[in-house]
Amino acid sequence: MSQSPRYKVTVTEGHVYLPEVPGHEGKRRYIQIKGGTLKQAFESYEDAMYGALELMSRIEGCEAEIQEIRATA
Repeated sequence: MSQSPRYKVTVTEGHVYLPEVPGHEGKRRYIQIKGGTLKQAFESYEDAMYGALELMSRIEGCEAEIQEIRATA
């Protein structure tokens, strides 16, 4: 059984960016992060990260995990 490819999901400047996936070239996906209070912002990041992983899981043969988080104030 071959191992699924792994992709890095990066959170930066209010968006969750998903990497390009073979067969989906040119379709750079991202999810907007909402503003608001610090608590709301952290909840939004969490929702967006899980949403990004959900999107990746729908691509056949793709397995994703969050490896890096960068945020700007």
